[in-house]
Amino acid sequence: MCRESDLSNVQKEKFSSLLTDPSEKFEKYFPSFDAISVKFSLFTSPYSFDPFCTSADLEDTLAEELINLQCDSSFEDKQRRLPIDEFWVAVAESKQFPLLTMFAAGVLCMLGTTYVCEALFSEMKIVKSKIRTRLSDRHLTSILHIMNANKLEVDYTRLAKEKRCQTSSRPLDVT
Repeated sequence: MCRESDLSNVQKEKFSSLLTDPSEKFEKYFPSFDAISVKFSLFTSPYSFDPFCTSADLEDTLAEELINLQCDSSFEDKQRRLPIDEFWVAVAESKQFPLLTMFAAGVLCMLGTTYVCEALFSEMKIVKSKIRTRLSDRHLTSILHIMNANKLEVDYTRLAKEKRCQTSSRPLDVT
C-alpha cells in the first residue's frame, strides 16, 4: 500500500483524472439523464409520484390516468405485492390505462435494449482480440450471427404443418 507522500504530483494528476473521467463520460453519454430520472421515478413508484410535478411535464391525459390509477386501491395493493414489471403487466391487462401502459412499456424496452447491446459488445470483445485485429466489419457481423445462431429455437412441428406439398397435375405413369 503506498502512502500519499510516495506519489509524485504527476501520478496524483493521473489518478485524479481517472477518477473524474467516468463522471464526465456519463454526462457525455447521458446528457438528459434528469429527464429520464423523472420517468424512472414515475415507473418505480407511481403511487408516490406527484402528477402535478412541474419537472415531470406530463401530458394532461397521462396525468389524468395517473390520478385515476392512484385512486384505485386494488392496483395499490398489487404495487406493494408484485415486482414492478409484474405490476405494470397487471395494469396493462386491465386495459383501463392505455397511456400509462405505453409509458411503462417504453421504460421497460429502454432497459431491455441496453442489456442486449451490452451482451453483444461482450461477445464482440471475446471475438476481436489483439491477435485477431484484421477482422473487418463484415467478418465481425458474420461471426456474431454464427455465435447467436445457437440461441435460436426452431419449431419443426409447426414448420412441417405449414409446409404444402407440391403435387403434379399429371398422373404418374407407372408402367
